[in-house]
Amino acid sequence: MIQEEQRLIHDSATRVAEALAAKAAPAGPAADAFSREAVDALVASGLWALACPPEHGGVGRDPRALALVAHELARASGSLGLSFVAHSSVCGALDAFGSPAQKREYLPRLAAGSVGAFAVHEAASGAVAAAVATRAELAGLDLLLTGSKFFVTNGRQADVILALAQSDSKGADGPSFSVILLDGSTPGLIRGPHDSRMGLNGTGSCEMVFRECRVPVEQVVGGMGGGMGVLKVALAEYAFFGAAAVSLGLATSCLAAALRHASERTPSRASPSASSRPCGS
Repeated sequence: MIQEEQRLIHDSATRVAEALAAKAAPAGPAADAFSREAVDALVASGLWALACPPEHGGVGRDPRALALVAHELARASGSLGLSFVAHSSVCGALDAFGSPAQKREYLPRLAAGSVGAFAVHEAASGAVAAAVATRAELAGLDLLLTGSKFFVTNGRQADVILALAQSDSKGADGPSFSVILLDGSTPGLIRGPHDSRMGLNGTGSCEMVFRECRVPVEQVVGGMGGGMGVLKVALAEYAFFGAAAVSLGLATSCLAAALRHASERTPSRASPSASSRPCGS
């Protein structure tokens, strides 16, 4: 059962999605571009801050509300729905595991329009997060982050980045992992060109390369070695729900387009179909 607050959030998302869908579809290269205009519309409606807590300008973590919004946005644009989910996973992870200083610094920015990205997967690891080779090594009071990530949703536009990295390779149970919080302007952070994929090209997806990015130890989210715990919450409460909702939103849009086409289509009079011809003709 959808609660009243969730219904209001859903209605707001529907209005934003319909307003975006009512505009003429961009042509040429703009069709696959990240839409800052759409993000601004979500900020104005309060939806961009959905996964941020109220004390930092948001609504608070609510997976069902997130799924409702992602579904409505994906009806207008699958890319926008996916960008929203990726951004929300960063907000949610910081809300759940961030230190008080991290929350004060980054959550208000994310609520106000900064873009979040979660950098996890690598070319050699595929979908196995625990196989990542990016490393975060201690250097005095800092960490040196070295490695690369690929297909980072929102990567080209991200102002706030969470990166999963090996932080200790000598543990008895194998390497441990930590989530490192980076500002988008961190020296040594290099963004590759916009990824050209089979679809959802408006997500700003790209490769990220970390060339000894120097990050204070205080920028670790969830403590050293706590990366998998952070990742599990980001996946279970945001990414998985959100991806399912985006898929459903796209399917809903496709069904509506197919029904509209079927109702408006008129059969050609030039050549009757074989099934309409008399037997033996």
